[in-house]
Amino acid sequence: MQYNSYEAADFAADESFVAYFLKKNADAVAFWQHWLAAHPEKSNEVKAAERLLTQLYLRLDEAEIEMEVAKFDEFLKGPATIDTVPIQRKIFSSFNYLKIVAAAAVVILVALLSITTYQQRNVTPIYITKRNTFGHKSIIVLSDGSKVTLNSNSTLTFQKNFEGETRSVELIGEAFFEVAHQPDKPFIVKTGKLFTKVLGTKFDVCAYPNLSTIKVSLLQGSVALNIDGSNKKLKLKPAQMAVFNPKANSLLQTTFDTSAALAWQKGTVTFNNSAFDEIAAQLYNAYGITLVNKSGEQQWNYTGSFQKANYIDIVKSICFAKGLNYQLTQKTITIIK
Repeated sequence: MQYNSYEAADFAADESFVAYFLKKNADAVAFWQHWLAAHPEKSNEVKAAERLLTQLYLRLDEAEIEMEVAKFDEFLKGPATIDTVPIQRKIFSSFNYLKIVAAAAVVILVALLSITTYQQRNVTPIYITKRNTFGHKSIIVLSDGSKVTLNSNSTLTFQKNFEGETRSVELIGEAFFEVAHQPDKPFIVKTGKLFTKVLGTKFDVCAYPNLSTIKVSLLQGSVALNIDGSNKKLKLKPAQMAVFNPKANSLLQTTFDTSAALAWQKGTVTFNNSAFDEIAAQLYNAYGITLVNKSGEQQWNYTGSFQKANYIDIVKSICFAKGLNYQLTQKTITIIK
């Protein structure tokens, strides 16, 4: 008998072990005492089996156990009565009865555990959405210990407690991610059709709806990107940037200025050979203002950096550099000659 492979349920359903547990058979008691002494590694399984049997049988005294055994025999054999059942047959039936009951109890326990596990796995996850208004930034610490710095006019949606095989979040806007390392549970950032998958790293994602491209800038570690519904994939190394154009469905790799990519975290607004539309989108995302170009100027290519400046000072500087003027109406600024 290969008792070495037994688990608690196997011991509880074994006829010889039940005889040892109930102290009804001297040979069984002697055998199991010797076997247990020689196999201390199975002590936890044996103790679990004994607890199961205790719950099943010690609720009845000896007379009640024998009575129930006799009733069970009567059910199996038809007209036989308690008085006409031989002693040896009664003991043998006892073992069979206890074995059957133990096996049934194990089946019930396994079923209950399966139901509980199923229910736990099918509990609807709780999602949290954090949104920053214009001019505000925030730091969010996720349940896995990952830290997200969320930029102005940006929204992050994530599970309160990450369930399943991945840690998935959805971003609209811009955020800097410092992902806790969990090799067995990848971290995925969804931005429209672009998915950024990492294990543990530091990177920036800029995915504002009013920008023509989505940019993923990697500072540390590695990331893998893919487009939903496409076989286009890309892997980045530190100091590399991926640029995704949703209209063209293109995914390109380039380099980037690390300090410029992270400037927004320090309250710095940076333009690098930026066209008017790019300047307007950046000012809207940072301050919530609308910039309109009625100057007739088409070739902007403006470069500049502003540390914790208000939008009026930024617009004044741009106009001075371009030799233009502006008009302010509430939250709309019109660039004129």
